[in-house]
Amino acid sequence: MKSEICNLKLSIKSFGCQMNKLDTALVGSSLTKAGFALTDNVKEADVVLINTCSVREHAEQRVISHIGHLKHIKDTRPDLIVGVIGCMAQRLGDKLLEHEAVNIVCGPAQIPQIANLITKAIEQNKKKLAVTKQIRKSVPQHDSDALEEFESAYGIEDKTIPGQAFVRAMHGCDKFCTYCIVPYVRGPEVSRPPQAIIDQIKKLADDGIKQVTLLGQAVNSYEYTVGQKTWSLADILAKAAQIDGIEWIKFVTNYPTDKYFDEILQAMADSPKICPYLHIPAQSGSDRILQAMNRRYTAHWYLDLLAKARDIVPEIAIAGDFIVGFPGETDDDFQKTGKEGLLQKLLRLQILPPPRNHS
Repeated sequence: MKSEICNLKLSIKSFGCQMNKLDTALVGSSLTKAGFALTDNVKEADVVLINTCSVREHAEQRVISHIGHLKHIKDTRPDLIVGVIGCMAQRLGDKLLEHEAVNIVCGPAQIPQIANLITKAIEQNKKKLAVTKQIRKSVPQHDSDALEEFESAYGIEDKTIPGQAFVRAMHGCDKFCTYCIVPYVRGPEVSRPPQAIIDQIKKLADDGIKQVTLLGQAVNSYEYTVGQKTWSLADILAKAAQIDGIEWIKFVTNYPTDKYFDEILQAMADSPKICPYLHIPAQSGSDRILQAMNRRYTAHWYLDLLAKARDIVPEIAIAGDFIVGFPGETDDDFQKTGKEGLLQKLLRLQILPPPRNHS
């Protein structure tokens, strides 16, 4: 395969979350080892890959615009190969392939196939589609094995922050928040084997990595049974903290739940290597809107959860997200989130830092 694509130039454009950034790094690393030369200049590239996001409409519109730009380049360079990978590829599938500029459409679970898809697109001059047909069913074992092998082989550091690397703890999501498409483009929650995660972190440490961030759409839902033991994220954190060379460990993003919550916070309290930081989105301070979002907690329960976090790890820093303007939200709902509502309560509990005075 390498002889077919050796000396070809590759450009990758990434949209979306840290999961996408990790996928981009994995794909870039694998294709570099296959013989590609990475370039930031689309006009000199032989292959252009667009790693897409479907969480926000604006991200998809940017992708369509980018594909339109590539079409103009292909008018003068018809041999240019354009591939669309990631969540939008999984969502739209062959509809994306109908675009005259697109040669390859590849879903998140199929990224181990990307080098082969490119080779076939070049050799056969045909469009190639690789997506999961029934996304809410378990990935076929051979695809799961290939994804795990790919993940373990090509995990690399984040080039924007020297010494840092992302390691995926789990794929998919089972929360089904009404505003979120992730369960339908990345499939059900699947936790990676604990030994695979630990071995990958050890490998990164041997390569000089100092900080590791464990990733998952709801990373605190991590759960994997080996024999008589069921591993949680707390176990992974504690084991990773024992690895020589690793100095800082983070994990994102968390869903508000009390399952394994105490254990995770206790692992944080017990090890100076586990950063006292928790990203745990609230999304709204209105219980009515939380119910409409299919978030499985109340604002009061969320506050109690964070107060518990502060009790276990007094110096913890907490970050989150809020959605305003949710369909059906009233002024009263908004106030329950804003300065007279949940945000104000977080400030009183000293869970959030006070606003800066810019006067």
